[in-house]
Amino acid sequence: FEILSIGLYLSYLSTGLIYLLNKNINSFKLTLIITAFNIPFLLYFNHEVSLFIVLYSILFSLIFSYAFIPLSYLIVFISPLSFIYEWICELSNYLISLSNDLNIMIRFSIKSPLFLILIIGTIFLFLIKKEKKDKALALISIVFLLSLNYFSSSFALFPKVKFLDVCQGDAALLRHHFKVALIDTGEQDKYDSIINYLKSENIYTIDYVFISHTDSDHYGEYEDIKNNFNIKNIYLYEDGLDLKFGSFHIMSYCNYIDNNPNDSSMCLKVDVLKKTYFFSGDIEKLGEKYIVENTDISDIDYLKVPHHGSSTSSSEELLNKLKPKISIISVGLNNKYGHPNIEVVERLNRCSNDIYRTDKMGSINIIHLWFFDLIYTYRSTYILPLDYMDNLKLN
Repeated sequence: FEILSIGLYLSYLSTGLIYLLNKNINSFKLTLIITAFNIPFLLYFNHEVSLFIVLYSILFSLIFSYAFIPLSYLIVFISPLSFIYEWICELSNYLISLSNDLNIMIRFSIKSPLFLILIIGTIFLFLIKKEKKDKALALISIVFLLSLNYFSSSFALFPKVKFLDVCQGDAALLRHHFKVALIDTGEQDKYDSIINYLKSENIYTIDYVFISHTDSDHYGEYEDIKNNFNIKNIYLYEDGLDLKFGSFHIMSYCNYIDNNPNDSSMCLKVDVLKKTYFFSGDIEKLGEKYIVENTDISDIDYLKVPHHGSSTSSSEELLNKLKPKISIISVGLNNKYGHPNIEVVERLNRCSNDIYRTDKMGSINIIHLWFFDLIYTYRSTYILPLDYMDNLKLN
């Protein structure tokens, strides 16, 4: 994993540039060049970069070059000078702390390895070209690539629904044009998986957040998301919502029962281009009975299976009413609850053409085109999405 880490990329890139360019180039200019190449990598891996990165790079390169390295050799022979070394360490720590306090981050993500390679290559052309015309063309190309990267990630030409792989939890993302809605957030995640994913897509404003109920596997990551993104609207335990954004039409159903969070789940019916989704939260017997007896929802295309495929949900009555063509189970691999239940899977097989599971397939992506839906699953790899088109189907 170290071979594929950002530290190795930046170290070898910087060393390679020093080797290639260290001919009559002063350290100040060399630092600027190395920083120019490092920034795209930081944007690819971290999805943000400090506004003062050039200043920091110059400052710390001077400290390391003219203080740390010489003193490291010197104190081997003259150990009493170690107090100077310790003082410089303290000064560096103070400067790092100060830089964190004064930090202003530029939030921008380079979406794919292809864009990263093209941008790095164009920066290299900008540096080696001598003619002003060639430099101007290279600079225009960099701006074009950055703009194309931004719009290809943040703008959804066609409506998209993505069931995120959040292990034992629920989270789904709805996108069309620049509009974004998030249904549940999954469990609190120390790796910030959803946050990093949204940043990687250059999403920083979420128009709607729908929380089905307050169990931690549906609501746990909300606070972290709220602290990182601009959330315009949030809905919890709402009945009778009727919202439209892009090509999506969202209606909510909630039979709130005190002390029964699962059956109180806010369910959502989502219509998009003549296709219908039903997001069922964690409803069980009482919640399913409410949907069967009090709504006219039937013959849907996509069902987010209730309660991760638990034996207490997905009754014959609910499935006979909804008749889902495709069932989607959001569930963690080898989870301690034994989800999804075998009998539930058998019931789903009898009424659905396909069953998709996040534990076996990763995230489940559905793009709604004019005459058909494109469905593909994606389990992320460390650097390249080698299995990006796994289980590609048309519906």
